[in-house]
Amino acid sequence: LDFEEFTSFQQLGTHFTTQGFSVTATSGDMLAYSVGSVSTVPESGSTSIGMSNNPNAPTPVNSSLTFATEDGSTFDLLSFRASEGRNQGRFFADFASTAIDIMGTRADGSTVSLNFAFDGIASDSPATDFETVLFSGFTGLTSFSVTGQGGTRGGYAFQLDDVQLQPSAIPLPAGAPLVLSSFALLGALRLRRKSRAA
Repeated sequence: LDFEEFTSFQQLGTHFTTQGFSVTATSGDMLAYSVGSVSTVPESGSTSIGMSNNPNAPTPVNSSLTFATEDGSTFDLLSFRASEGRNQGRFFADFASTAIDIMGTRADGSTVSLNFAFDGIASDSPATDFETVLFSGFTGLTSFSVTGQGGTRGGYAFQLDDVQLQPSAIPLPAGAPLVLSSFALLGALRLRRKSRAA
């Protein structure tokens, strides 16, 4: 998922769809940052999705968004790139997430999670500060969520780009190896009978 359909800076609200996925902000609003649209946003080389929240809220709630397949099919999450976020295009440590929590939900209801701490390198310059997050065991998912953590005002802001996914492998039924070995045995017996008859 590269978000390249968004060619300008725009507010996406709390929901959009892209490449067979439904993306929903469960806390905060989403923004599309195209390359060069906001000079102080760290560029990833392509459009990225940013999360923000209301810093003036009486009780700040950390920003969170969820990706889910539209058709309910399962997928494996391999990696994505993430960055500390911005508030109105500028970096403020109070608003930027210092870490993100990622939780994947599988079709059977089980979950897998990862906490990723940012390196803390961020400034008001267009320099890239995206880091690659790699996943292991995030397989057979129907959805995953990303929640910002830290920041003295609640970890409002983070950005995502280049979400790498693949369809999950379809597992063989439990009895499939036994059935396949039975066919192999029958085939061997048949060949043996033919060789005797000849």
